Amino acid sequence: MDIIKYLEAHAVEKISENEFIVDNPTEFVNIISDSDYYIQKMIWWDHIGIKNQKQSLGGGGPIDSKDNGFMYSEIYYISKNFSANENELCRKYLLEIPKKHTEHQLIPSFSVKRKNA
Repeated sequence: MDIIKYLEAHAVEKISENEFIVDNPTEFVNIISDSDYYIQKMIWWDHIGIKNQKQSLGGGGPIDSKDNGFMYSEIYYISKNFSANENELCRKYLLEIPKKHTEHQLIPSFSVKRKNA
């Protein structure tokens, strides 16, 4: 599958030029594993009401473009870098982190890079 077309259809938020929050993170990780790209970094965000920002695990970030009463608060200390051959580690990390912080609505974003670039 063409990653650019996938992101056009499934990106919920575009954080930066090559960093996205997608509607189905597990599907995205599986699809990108079979492409010419890899997940260079997974960044976790606490999706939280702006009024409750002080209770967030994170430290600021963009307002939710679909609901301006919410924001994505970046959680620096649980973000992780990956190399092109760490697809399984990336999948495992995607499943593990939310289980450790069940009291928060954690959402990953993905920074992608072309393999051998």
